[in-house]
Amino acid sequence: KQQNHWAYDLLLTRPNGYQTADVFKQQLCGHAICWGNGRAAIVNPGTPNAELIPLMPDKTASVMVGGIKVHVTKPDKEDRLNIFESIEEDRNGTIMLLDSEVIHLQGFGFDGVEGLSLVAQMKRTLGIPTEQESHAYNQTKKGFVAKMIVEAPPGMLTKESDAKEWIEGFNKANSSADNAGRAALLRNGMKATALSMSNTDSQFLEQRRFSRQDIVLMLGLDGMPGDGDSHSYNSKVMESLNYLDTGLAPWLCKFEMQVDDKLLTPSERRRGFFSMFDL
Repeated sequence: KQQNHWAYDLLLTRPNGYQTADVFKQQLCGHAICWGNGRAAIVNPGTPNAELIPLMPDKTASVMVGGIKVHVTKPDKEDRLNIFESIEEDRNGTIMLLDSEVIHLQGFGFDGVEGLSLVAQMKRTLGIPTEQESHAYNQTKKGFVAKMIVEAPPGMLTKESDAKEWIEGFNKANSSADNAGRAALLRNGMKATALSMSNTDSQFLEQRRFSRQDIVLMLGLDGMPGDGDSHSYNSKVMESLNYLDTGLAPWLCKFEMQVDDKLLTPSERRRGFFSMFDL
């Protein structure tokens, strides 16, 4: 462990003045997985005042200018990036950073310069679960979701006011949690019919399972963590190893390669310096 290297404490403990290392890595990976690009500006490298400042993906773009890759960002007024005198910005508050000055966790992209947003590319597929949630909410709020139908014989409760008064009294006496397990009494030939799950409701639940599987495949996972129905393993250890191999390993590798390329000098790499996650 090269504890005297300037980047050691940044990666292990505190990469900047307002985040711990775990929050920083989680934020960058979240940006990379969902938005296609996780970026952090490298400020004052090689000095005791060095920091790694995350760049918001919705305000940053990566482009080629004259054959050189640059990252263009427009930070907020209160962004920490603005306090560094070494950072130059134009009159509109836009900052241009060379690729060597930015850690860039890049998702899949056609041009190899900037990753594509998973949310944007898969918005139609991701929108299906959202529509299902809205449908379930609206059905519960407005639709007919009763668990029982009470049938009155002909000539009984013909007035709407009498029927409304009777059903309100019946619900009050039988539908609360305090009345669970108690018997209900029907008189004068009334009949009660319990409703089972309809085919439509069954298909709704099945569709939600397919939606979960779609999202898992988008994230490059073999199965949903914690979902026992997605796959079977002999032990939790094997399940954890599979999650590490198929889900985490590609992103950990991206992070390590960016650190090796941007925070280590060619001389340090020739001497055998490298970064590695402690798994």
